[in-house]
Amino acid sequence: MNKFFNNQNGIALIMVIILLVAVGSLVGVLMTSEVFNISFTGREINETKAFYLAEAGVQRVDYLFNKYGKSIFEDDNSLTGEDDEFINQQNPMSLDNYDGSYQITDIEKIESENKVKIEILGKYNNAEKKLGITIDLANEIDLDGLFSNALFAAGNNNDSSPSINMKGNSTKITGDVKTNISDYSSINIKGSIDGDFAMNFKDTPPNDIYQEKQPGDLEWSIENTPYSGGKVVWYDGLYYKALNDGVGSAEPGTIRAWQVKIPDGENWPWFENQIYNSGDKVWYNGELYTAKNGGVRGQKPDSSNGWERQIPNVSGNIEYTEKIDYPDIKFPDFPVLETKDSIETKNNKNGIIDSDGYYENITLKSETDLIIDRDDNDRILRVKDLNIKNGHINFKDPNSEGKLIIYVEDSITFGAGSTLGNLEQKDNVIIHYAGNNKIDFAGDTKFYGSLNVKSADIKLAGSNSINGHIFSGGGDITVSGGVSLPENNSDEGVIIYALNSKLSFKGSGSLKGTAIVDSVELGGNTYINYAKPDLENFPFIQDILDYDNSGRGNSSGENDKIIWYNK
Repeated sequence: MNKFFNNQNGIALIMVIILLVAVGSLVGVLMTSEVFNISFTGREINETKAFYLAEAGVQRVDYLFNKYGKSIFEDDNSLTGEDDEFINQQNPMSLDNYDGSYQITDIEKIESENKVKIEILGKYNNAEKKLGITIDLANEIDLDGLFSNALFAAGNNNDSSPSINMKGNSTKITGDVKTNISDYSSINIKGSIDGDFAMNFKDTPPNDIYQEKQPGDLEWSIENTPYSGGKVVWYDGLYYKALNDGVGSAEPGTIRAWQVKIPDGENWPWFENQIYNSGDKVWYNGELYTAKNGGVRGQKPDSSNGWERQIPNVSGNIEYTEKIDYPDIKFPDFPVLETKDSIETKNNKNGIIDSDGYYENITLKSETDLIIDRDDNDRILRVKDLNIKNGHINFKDPNSEGKLIIYVEDSITFGAGSTLGNLEQKDNVIIHYAGNNKIDFAGDTKFYGSLNVKSADIKLAGSNSINGHIFSGGGDITVSGGVSLPENNSDEGVIIYALNSKLSFKGSGSLKGTAIVDSVELGGNTYINYAKPDLENFPFIQDILDYDNSGRGNSSGENDKIIWYNK
């Protein structure tokens, strides 16, 4: 028997069979696990994409609310096209070059809280994600109100020159002016302002000039007449001083022999019988006036040559307001794009761009053309150096609705006779410039589009022009020669928005539109005429202005304009 059990023949085969069974089982388990992981990963990707689509819907609601206000939630709103389909018809919407859709599934008006709650569904393949937002209608952004003045000057400049400096007698501003300046010495108006002027209140009319009689002080009475010169009496809440000896029975305030004792350094209301010296200041009908010479008396400040307004040469009202907050500029992050070969056009050799991309250098010479083919889509370009020495950037299809967005890193050059774009497409073109080199538009150059500059100086001179808006986070802006912004006779206004910049006009330069700057200087025959900008057709305004840092809302807390939540 031992012999039988000690027989090892065939044991190898049995071991192989056992091993194969074990390996097969393990492979089966691993394959099942891998299939599960693949399925799980695919579902995760679909849900993430569905979330991004819902987020795109939220951003679109935000954009339309900022652009049109709370009227978009009214039954009789004026939305058209895709905006009408999205808000009113609540149809599924799609993104370019992206599968899936997003749509509004519910709009609930909460009248008691003046809010609107909106649910937006994102779909990708079989995955769905829903986002809800609550919009506080009280935080509606009034774009028209932002751009309703010819000039706003923040007045934060640290140099010695006035923040509003109309140093030429022929300079003129037509339209209302507002400023956060509170120091009169920072306002110099030798020209004229045809409109209202509102400044930050530093000096205001005293609320109560009347005083109680102090113990031991003499109260005027007819029994004590006559009074000698220099005598001080209290009467009906004011102290008076007799100008000369023998002041008789006339009550103080009724004749010029009695003068109100005004504390040193204080500006009190105008008194009819008071004698004022040169430089004396009084309040009259809510405005501050200064006596132009000595011996002024009996003359109402608003109808006498003996007085001048503290802010002269203003045709309208002068008002005193609280500090005004404007949104900051949002400068964008530059996109990462596919690298392309640099472009140089010269000697009748033109160029064409028909796809997005990054270019180290784009140079145009010798009256050559660079054609931008948008194919009804937005064309996005990133360029290190954009050098239009003597050439033209034009569109293949001038009627395309696609936008041209150019991000420039280091430098921009516009040489004499060069052009970019056309008048009909000016609202669809913008350049974002991050470089430190000054942008110098010289000669007969034409730029039909808007400019968003991070910090560089901008100079426009000669007969060149920008037919679009200018936004700047810093750096000075100089307009000289015969430059007119815009050059065309359109009723639309141009925006110069540069809260940290000094805006200077020299020669016969002019602006038709609105300037929102830190300080302004006008010399020669320069002028600013207010004209309302057409923001309905300018698609970049919401991307440029940082409403979250404007005092009209912030990025967190109970007062958010938009509150996010996942569902």
